[in-house]
Amino acid sequence: MQKFGLDSLKSEKMSALELEIAKEKSTALGIAGKKLRDSIAEYRQSTSHNDVASEERDRLLASVLANVQALIVQRELVGFIHDNMHWINQTYDVPKEALAKLGAVKPHVNRVP
Repeated sequence: MQKFGLDSLKSEKMSALELEIAKEKSTALGIAGKKLRDSIAEYRQSTSHNDVASEERDRLLASVLANVQALIVQRELVGFIHDNMHWINQTYDVPKEALAKLGAVKPHVNRVP
């Protein structure tokens, strides 16, 4: 069975399907990186203004977190499975507030009165 990971890129000849899959993976990786970069810029811009509501900052921080997680998943799907957070931190300068919440799950409680 043919592998569709980075191993298939080592061969000199790629089938049309393999080439299309590689293009889609690299495009998705680029989009995930751009979304993270944009969400970090938007968050940093909001934190430079004191008149931004805390709910808006929380929303922007949640966007940064979601984009960090999306980029981690995309990198793993392409085959980069080691040191993803280290690479993301070096490349994107993720806010410390986002890193502190990474992996934390906000409990969703449905209580019936």
